[in-house]
Amino acid sequence: MSAMAWIVACVGLWCLIGGVAAADQQYGYERTLFEVNDHKGFVILPSKATTGGRRPWVWYAPTFINGYPNPSNEWLLRQLLDLGWTICGVDVGE
Repeated sequence: MSAMAWIVACVGLWCLIGGVAAADQQYGYERTLFEVNDHKGFVILPSKATTGGRRPWVWYAPTFINGYPNPSNEWLLRQLLDLGWTICGVDVGE
């Protein structure tokens, strides 16, 4: 199973077992917010795949929804998204 398929499957599973999901945008890209057992997470999807059709992803930490990723991270994360990278994170505390 590819990394992207795994991420999508996990978010879907979390929603099925009682998680809450909502979609919005960040940096001009689709962002899905989800919550499972009081832990908030997100997935920001690029609008295109990388060359060769791959969907690489990066785990972003720390993840405090409505706090991070914040504007100081925008340049780097936008570069990754523009190149076809998916950005993910889950707030599991310190």
